Amino acid sequence: MNPNIRAVELFEQARSLFLQKRFSEARDVVKVYRKTARYDDLAPHDRRDGGAVSASAVVVSFRTGPALFDCLDSLFTQDIQDFEIILVDNGGNRELLTRLAEYPLLHVFSPANLLPSEGRNIGAYFARSNNLLFLDDDCIVHPSFVRNAVQALQEQAFPVLRGRILPKSPGREAGMPFHYDLGSHPLPAVLSTEGSMAVHRDVFDRVGGFDPLVFGAEGVELNHRFMAAFPGRYVSYCPDMVIYHDFATGGRLEAKKERQRLTREYMNTLYPGVNLLLRSFVNWYQGCPGEAFKTTLKVMGEALKSPMSRKRVLLSRLTRLIL
Repeated sequence: MNPNIRAVELFEQARSLFLQKRFSEARDVVKVYRKTARYDDLAPHDRRDGGAVSASAVVVSFRTGPALFDCLDSLFTQDIQDFEIILVDNGGNRELLTRLAEYPLLHVFSPANLLPSEGRNIGAYFARSNNLLFLDDDCIVHPSFVRNAVQALQEQAFPVLRGRILPKSPGREAGMPFHYDLGSHPLPAVLSTEGSMAVHRDVFDRVGGFDPLVFGAEGVELNHRFMAAFPGRYVSYCPDMVIYHDFATGGRLEAKKERQRLTREYMNTLYPGVNLLLRSFVNWYQGCPGEAFKTTLKVMGEALKSPMSRKRVLLSRLTRLIL
């Protein structure tokens, strides 16, 4: 039997157990899945240039529709071009294939819908750069996103970054969650925007990548493992890494909230009390209204550009403030 056929069966079994909240059993099965899956057998269509690349932009797509072309076009019009694009196709894009064949990228076809987390892991496996960028398939990427992400990864002491998300459609500002846009200054953050993030591959691999079981708040779960593996380090919010993306509404929003609730329950089972971290950051963000909030972020942004000794002092003060 093709090992990936068996791998898909294991993945679907693990997800079924996860949805039943049989988390320990799901984790046991997904471990077997990860040992069974053979990414090299996916036979991707490689239309990339052969040169060295400064970054690998990974986009995972499932039934995206024409919005996928808007996303890819925004990547191909970046103000630097020495990076590669890896499209992990989880299915539902058959009507797009003819046009997608014209793009100079690596097109990886998943054997089934393996969901965004495992799709990102597959994309990272095929990446040729140490700088990994993960982007939503229906976003528009600011022309300087890649350049700014690569520069920020070089400058940050801990190379894990989340970006800034602005509305894609006119009139959608009011419906955007506050954590999408934390202002114009860098600051410590929680990785709550996994569809706009950057990370060094060695750091990503050190923690085992995304948890394939998790769909919804998968960045927050990954954030915990970064902090556990690298004590004293923290994710940074990079305001110059901008994408344009509309927040879910209606039934899609309710489904999103339900997935996130399940992830929180899963995380509390694995790491009791872990959700206090996100709640603490939320309280801190919301506890500095108006100009006071802006002033706080400005001071923190300036301090974060200073030598590591001052960064440690700042983080210590921040920890006392939010906990």
